[in-house]
Parts: sequence; structure tokens; C-alpha cells
Amino acid sequence: MRITENMRLAQNRLALARNSERTYELSDIASSGRKVQAPSDDPGAYSSIVRRGDKIARMQSRRDNVDRAHDDLQLAEAALASASDLMVRVREIAVQMADGAMSASERDVAAKEVAQLRQQLVAIANTKGGKGYLFHGTDTATEPYDQAGNYQGANDGEVQVEYADNKTMVANISGRVTFTAAGGGTNIFSDLLQLEADLAADNQAGAFQAISQMDQGHQQLTEARAEAGTRMRRLSSASDINANLLALSTEQQAKEQEGDLTETFSQLANAQNAYQRSLAVTRQVLAMASALERF
Repeated sequence: MRITENMRLAQNRLALARNSERTYELSDIASSGRKVQAPSDDPGAYSSIVRRGDKIARMQSRRDNVDRAHDDLQLAEAALASASDLMVRVREIAVQMADGAMSASERDVAAKEVAQLRQQLVAIANTKGGKGYLFHGTDTATEPYDQAGNYQGANDGEVQVEYADNKTMVANISGRVTFTAAGGGTNIFSDLLQLEADLAADNQAGAFQAISQMDQGHQQLTEARAEAGTRMRRLSSASDINANLLALSTEQQAKEQEGDLTETFSQLANAQNAYQRSLAVTRQVLAMASALERF
């Protein structure tokens, strides 16, 4: 084989290898849908994709936290709605038992119902959500009220949830302010205990006095419920905003990472044709070289 034929053969083999490699790369992009999968593909783009991926992960985690906080507040709002309904029933009992026509035995029966309602209210105040007790500040692992309705915790702090970079909002309702006089209101459990005792003692005046106390307690619960609703709506808005930002960031990452399939398949077809041409030329060169060697 002449030197010139050897050079031509080497050049064609090099072109064949290049076209084969290009065909493989495009086939990989077409099958995976990604044009940047490793730092060697495009160091700058790969670095940007990694940073954006970390950002997306943080955004997803933040949105999940906001959604969980929203769910707990929704549960707290429902619990407070039940507590408000309970107070309506207690007030009805107080009004009925303040009537002078009621007998001691009837008031005693009413006292037992108030006792049952008080226990139900304790259970409501000890409601648990996804992260623990809803009405015990950041100490979500400890039951806030004992069976007598005494607040047994020392933590009534605000639960903060991050909804944006370095921005948080309150995601709980104060149990002490809601059920006791800590916020300048009334201690609902103490009021119920007093009404229970007055009814058991056939104290008509005590029942009459309890009416205004039940009104105050009901108002206290209503205000807490309204606050829960307000904070819940804020969290819902934050979740929607985070969802939109997450979708935008994911779309931007896809544009950086994923290839244009139409363009990719077009380039793949061209690369395959080039490979076949290189293969055909290489065969021709080999055939010519073999024919020359026979002379």
C-alpha cells in the first residue's frame, strides 16, 4: 500500500471515528432527552444546572413545610369551631338553669353534662396535628392541658415557617391566649368548673352569672378561630406563590438541561448519514488499496 493510500485510510478512519462518536452522543441525547448530563458535556451549563437543582430542592422543601403548616392550621381552625359550638351549648345550659323553675335534680343533671363538655374541651385543646400538639407553641411534643384543664406547659411561643428567603410567618395559634386568661380574657376551663360546681350546688345565681362568662369565652374562641383562618389564608397564598416559582425554576432547568428533540433527531439523522458516508469511503479506500497491492 502506498504512503498516500495509508494517509487517506488514516484520515477516513479518523472521520469514521468522529462521526461514530457524534452519532453516539446524539443517540444518547435523543434517548435520555438531556443534552447536559456530566461536567464534560458543558462545564458552565452543568454548574448552572447543579445550582438550580439545589435551589429547586430548597423551594420544594419550603413549599412542603408551608403546606404542612397550612394543614395544621386548618385542623386548628376546625378544632376551634368545635370548641365554639361547645360553648354555645354550655351557654344554653346556663340560660336554662338560671330559670327559677328548674329543680335541684335538674341542675345536678346539667352539672354532669357541663362536666362532660369540659372534658371534651380539654380534648380539643390537646388536639394533635402533623407536627404534634397544635396549641402548645413550639413544644409540640408535650400535651398542653391536664384533665382538669390546667395549662401544664411553659412554652407558648410562635411557630414560624419560612415562606421565602429569610422571610417567615406565624403558623400556629396560642393555646394559652385561646383557652385561659393569659391574653387578658377569661379562663374558659375555670369558668366551666365554676358553672359545674354552681349547678351541682343548685346555685341559680351562679348559673345566671355564668351566661356572660360563656359569652366571653365564646368570643375568645371565635377570635382565635378568625386568626387561624387569616394565617391559613396567608400560608395558602405563600404556597401558591412557591408553586409558581417552583414550576418556573423547573422549566428553566429543563431548558438548560434538555435538548431540543426535533433539532436533536435532525442532527442525529445527519450524523448517521455522515457515518455511513465515512464508512462507505473507508471501504472504497480499502478496496482500492487492495487492488493496488495486487499489481
